[in-house]
Amino acid sequence: MKKKIIYILIAVVLVASLVAISIFVLSKRANVPPKETDKATAPAETDKKSETGGEESETADGSFEFDTEDEETEPQGSVVAPDPVDPADPYKGVIFDRPDMEIEDPESEADHEHKWELSGSSGGEDPSKIRVETYKCTVCGEEKNVYYPAEKHEFRDTVKDPTCTEGGYVTHECTLCGYVYRDSYKDALGHAFGEWKGDGSVETRTCSVCGFEESRTVVPSDSQSMIVSSGEAAPGETVTLSVSLNNNPGICSFALSLDYDADLLTLEEVTRSDSLGGQFNFAKRAVWIAFGDYKKDGEILTLTFRVSDSAKSGSEYPVSVSYASGDICNFNEDDVDFTVVAGSIKVK
Repeated sequence: MKKKIIYILIAVVLVASLVAISIFVLSKRANVPPKETDKATAPAETDKKSETGGEESETADGSFEFDTEDEETEPQGSVVAPDPVDPADPYKGVIFDRPDMEIEDPESEADHEHKWELSGSSGGEDPSKIRVETYKCTVCGEEKNVYYPAEKHEFRDTVKDPTCTEGGYVTHECTLCGYVYRDSYKDALGHAFGEWKGDGSVETRTCSVCGFEESRTVVPSDSQSMIVSSGEAAPGETVTLSVSLNNNPGICSFALSLDYDADLLTLEEVTRSDSLGGQFNFAKRAVWIAFGDYKKDGEILTLTFRVSDSAKSGSEYPVSVSYASGDICNFNEDDVDFTVVAGSIKVK
């Protein structure tokens, strides 16, 4: 008796499942549009515009779907001019590559072919002024302006000769409309230095052209010294100097202050040499400690500076390190002294 009841319940569940599946299939078919069977009555155009302005296209099952993405079009009444030309005044603050350069007006996108008619112009009576032509589409009424550079120029040339640190060029400026361009660029000449002269510890040499003088500290090959290298950079650029040891007797710690003109040089990064090992930190001073004496010569630190935009070309700024008694020692806690040789950053 129990088995009979179980069989009846199973049969009821199966029948209910079949009914539910049938209802689902019928509802899906009701939502599918009928296929186009009569090709003779199909629209002649395969692409149509929907009511929302999208493109209509036929799918594989014969139904139609719409692409409703908005198309990018030129805004009505816009002035087309190449960036960074100011459409209201194309010559303001702009230097063209050549005096015969034209401002082009590309075709704007629209749902019809524009039929442009010249509706107005200005500046054409004076060839030394910018000429502006206004066009209007006779189909949709859209307007656009096209700017043309002046056709007549009277140039005044100014020659800038190159110097030891700055390049030269020729500036051509129109006295009628103010149009300016430059050409005939020449590289900087570079300094013409004489020989190094001095008393053996500090030597100097002078440029025979501009009188610029630079100096260097002469380090005896057998001296125990800490040397800061020199470099050069233009205003706004970065330059990296090194701090190196010569005749190092062995050290296990140091605490070094960095000396430079903070008004014109910005210290951006201080890093230790990979060969140095140990623990390193830089806050106000470059501090390092190891668990044994480091006895190698060569680079121990690199210093990266940014030269201020206001730094004067041709100037030179010293960069050095300093320390107090007890700031450098070996593993036995004996003080170690080095002769510090300063470097510099020369501004291009």
